[in-house]
Amino acid sequence: MSNPYGYPPPQPYPGVEYQTQEVKLKHSGLGIASCIIAMLIGLIEVGSVILAAVLVSQHQREDSPVMELAGLGICGGVLIALLGAILGLIGLFAGRCKRVFPIIGLVLNILILLMIGGLLVVGLAAK
Repeated sequence: MSNPYGYPPPQPYPGVEYQTQEVKLKHSGLGIASCIIAMLIGLIEVGSVILAAVLVSQHQREDSPVMELAGLGICGGVLIALLGAILGLIGLFAGRCKRVFPIIGLVLNILILLMIGGLLVVGLAAK
């Protein structure tokens, strides 16, 4: 190969071997946060739905404090799952990081949102 400027290409020093460095990608902090949020909110949502089902089967009034707590757990969990999905989406496209945790967090948070949405549709259809 000839250089357009007429100089020969640079040669390595004799006896020196050049090593290529592998760049180890780190896990995305936003993805880890999304995954943790999904796991915690999943447990909270399941607990809140079970609590609400038990209270309805015991004919509790809708304005009882425990029923309100179950409703707050479900509604608050949906908002936090939405935040977790947004964090997973941002972590998926952020910089040079591994994308394992953002994908897991995004999928789990979307599943939580779909399940609670499905329960809402079933509940509205039953009335």
